Amino acid sequence: QEELTEKQALLTEEQQVLANARYTARGTDRDSSLYWWIIAMQTQTGAEEMVETLTGEIEELQDKIEDYSKAVTEARINLELARKQLETSTLQAAVQQSTRSYNAENAQEIYDVSVAQSDFNTENAKADYDEAETKLADFDAVIVDQVIYSEYNGLITDTAVSRGDTLTQDMDLIILNDYDAVTITLSVEEEDMAAAALGNQANVTIAAFPEEVFKGVVTEIGDAEIDSNTNKTLYSVTVTVENTNDLLYQDMTAEVTFITEESEEVLYVLNKAIVRENEVSYVKVREANGKISTREVVTGFTDGVHTEIKEGISEGETVLWESKVSSK
Repeated sequence: QEELTEKQALLTEEQQVLANARYTARGTDRDSSLYWWIIAMQTQTGAEEMVETLTGEIEELQDKIEDYSKAVTEARINLELARKQLETSTLQAAVQQSTRSYNAENAQEIYDVSVAQSDFNTENAKADYDEAETKLADFDAVIVDQVIYSEYNGLITDTAVSRGDTLTQDMDLIILNDYDAVTITLSVEEEDMAAAALGNQANVTIAAFPEEVFKGVVTEIGDAEIDSNTNKTLYSVTVTVENTNDLLYQDMTAEVTFITEESEEVLYVLNKAIVRENEVSYVKVREANGKISTREVVTGFTDGVHTEIKEGISEGETVLWESKVSSK
């Protein structure tokens, strides 16, 4: 560091000499004062060489100082690690000494504990053996003549193994859907939860069977969650559906209508028969003479598939609706 300080001071002086020499050389006329011009140029050249030499020596010194600093830092780290290792080794030695002293003083007690542990292990082994026998009996109950029998009825929707595969414990063999217990899980906003209360009835329509209405009931309500997109509170509601004629299966698209009110002995038509324009509802009716007329009707309750007709048509009249027909 001292040498670096000296070199930097010399460099400052030499840079001043160089600046003076350059100034003198520029201000001296070569033709009229050749001698002094030569002296100025020689001084400038010597100063430039000295500045370059000092700059190189300073950079070299700075590199050495940086290397020494790194070495000192590394040595301090190693010293601290050595101190920590010494503390750890001392503590381990003390623990070993205490453990040996304890074992020597409590040899009989340790022996008694070991015997008790052996008895405990024997009992566990006997329990494991009894459990294995039970599992073997269960295994023999479901596998007869190399055929696996399920204790449930349902439809196989996926198989996880094929001929030649090795079976391991707890691995899946097949996916079996029990269509006697079909559930639909949907998200309901907090303000609509009165209609989706536990035990409430619901009508379910399936896209594949648009004219069928399946009966359902709310059987489970999950915890509330906040939708990060809308900042609304949502509940996960599970509806258990009566799978009439085993028509429902996994991943079908469903629409759930919660029943909040009921009306009995009403006149109703399919929703698709009603045309709504400017908040007015119409249906097309085939008259007795065969002509088709459009009538305004007053609607009431709907179950998602059918809608109550309060005024406009009478029971027994023929109502028409348009449907798309595709040809193959």
